[in-house]
Amino acid sequence: MMFDSVTVSLPHTQIGKLRPIAIAAAERSPLMPNVPTLGQDGMRQFDIENFYAIYVPKGTSPAIVAKLEREIRKILTNPDFKARMATQGIHPQFANSEKLAEITAEEASKREKVVKSANIKVD
Repeated sequence: MMFDSVTVSLPHTQIGKLRPIAIAAAERSPLMPNVPTLGQDGMRQFDIENFYAIYVPKGTSPAIVAKLEREIRKILTNPDFKARMATQGIHPQFANSEKLAEITAEEASKREKVVKSANIKVD
């Protein structure tokens, strides 16, 4: 048993080396539409999905951040780029630096709760 991303596991499931049981996400993957989510399979619902982001060092000039945001938005809305990403199970969404900071904080909070409830310690 393992948790892995759909994009990494998909080639192995397509050739029969792995058998997906469920997806730990809020919704089924379009790449594996017959594989239920953990919640649909009668287990506790998980919503643990990969997200990709671009970060810059603290103190980066607001002008540079604004330029990066403009260029990243252009790339993420390019139909060819979106289509290529969709074949890998990735659905790009743009978030400006303020929104990304919120998302990052929310994800860290989720992980912190798990670590604390399981009494996980780093040696």
